[in-house]
Amino acid sequence: MEKIKLSQLASKLTKPYTPIEVCNIDDYHCYLSLLQGEYPFHKHDGDEFFLVIEGETEIDLEGESITLGKHEGLLVPKGVVHRPNSKRRTIALIFESKALASHWVEG
Repeated sequence: MEKIKLSQLASKLTKPYTPIEVCNIDDYHCYLSLLQGEYPFHKHDGDEFFLVIEGETEIDLEGESITLGKHEGLLVPKGVVHRPNSKRRTIALIFESKALASHWVEG
């Protein structure tokens, strides 16, 4: 077993919304991702969990936005239309099912 050093992985993140897989936990992926700018609105066939490690992001939902700061998380339930929206560099851990499929929402 080896320690996972999130700060070292985070230093490799240069392109927004191009995650690095940290590990697999049973049927789930754990990703580290650079959130910066607006990601397209979409929904999934399963739950998705965001945990902010560095910075701040908004998770835009239909009719509201939830701001997440360092060490704050949000569970986005299956079928909920959402998008991350970050004005500055933000690093987040994202947990999602390996079987998760995204469905883009035309806007």
